[in-house]
Amino acid sequence: VQVAKTAPRQTAHMIQGGRKKKSRFYAGLRGIYSSLNDLDGVIDRDTGSLAFSESTGFGVAVGYRLSDAFRGEVEFSRHQYDLREFWRASTNAVSPATGEVTFNNTMINGYYDYLNDSQFTPYIGAGVGATLVEVDRAGDDNATDKFDGEQWVPSIMLSAGSTYDLNEQLSLDLAYRALFTGDVAGTHATSTGSTDEIFSHNALFGLMYSFDG
Repeated sequence: VQVAKTAPRQTAHMIQGGRKKKSRFYAGLRGIYSSLNDLDGVIDRDTGSLAFSESTGFGVAVGYRLSDAFRGEVEFSRHQYDLREFWRASTNAVSPATGEVTFNNTMINGYYDYLNDSQFTPYIGAGVGATLVEVDRAGDDNATDKFDGEQWVPSIMLSAGSTYDLNEQLSLDLAYRALFTGDVAGTHATSTGSTDEIFSHNALFGLMYSFDG
């Protein structure tokens, strides 16, 4: 008597020759925990440094797998930080600060996936794009001249992480991202001067859905 055996269902999409066969189109939804460096600069001859609170934000992405290992995506993300304190160089004093700074990032990202026969897929990535920086009522507690403004600046990101396949179409996505954002002195209307580039550490946790599993 011969008993027909049913091949076990592969959780990680399909496996061919020890490598995962991935779907082409996908969408991602990400939660982001972010921490900014202090921002040093000179704006209208007022030299100082701003410190920011940590922030939670979100990101959405639509991507396409160019090959088994390479994929590209378009991503939008948003973070809002509260100003925490301001150091004024002229008086060498630190005072509490108020106001909000919002980063709206539009990025084109590329990733290399290290394919294997497990449910984990480690990856590295990089991206370029533009960030709209919006400043709302920023200044120290004693300032009467708080400022508002917005400016588009260039951005670059580097990333490393891993996905974990829950089933043939849905994966968890966990990553670290470093984001570099350009000079933001122009967020102060009619201002002159320059600032450091802004550097942020970002922890990402999200879901990735493949459309044609």
